[in-house]
Amino acid sequence: MNLGRVIHLNKAGVCTLCGLLCILFLYTVTRKSENMTKPIKLSKINLGRLLDVVIKAAENGGKEVIQTKDNIEIKSKGRTKEGLVDSVTTADFLSHCSMIKTLKHFYPSIKVISEEANTKCNKNQSINYFLHELGLKNLSEEYVDEKDITVWIDPLDATHEYTGRKII
Repeated sequence: MNLGRVIHLNKAGVCTLCGLLCILFLYTVTRKSENMTKPIKLSKINLGRLLDVVIKAAENGGKEVIQTKDNIEIKSKGRTKEGLVDSVTTADFLSHCSMIKTLKHFYPSIKVISEEANTKCNKNQSINYFLHELGLKNLSEEYVDEKDITVWIDPLDATHEYTGRKII
């Protein structure tokens, strides 16, 4: 049955359309196979062990604060909302680096937020990673997805009291 119309196909257009369809098909097939071969990594963190690591990080940071006490440099970061001088010391930086390195040693992809986040850490800083038995065995074996954990650290709170000096 001829309705009086004729369709003329352009060879270049048909080839281009077929080529695009082949590319789309290959892309879809390869993406599915990639997803099927990649292991699904749902990293779970034991909260009891995380507590041990966080305590170790705090100990390591505290040691840096104590060791630096007699040889500190004080800088001003500006003024707080209240008008006080916002100070930062070398102890802040060293403590920050020690705590970050400890946390990242045990949990490389854990999210950590720190007041001194822009600090460049010394790669040769000596860190003690030995975890103590803290007697926390009564904690339940609770696991949480790593993506749901954020650790907040403040390397040296109360810098003004730590320095024992007024900075104007």
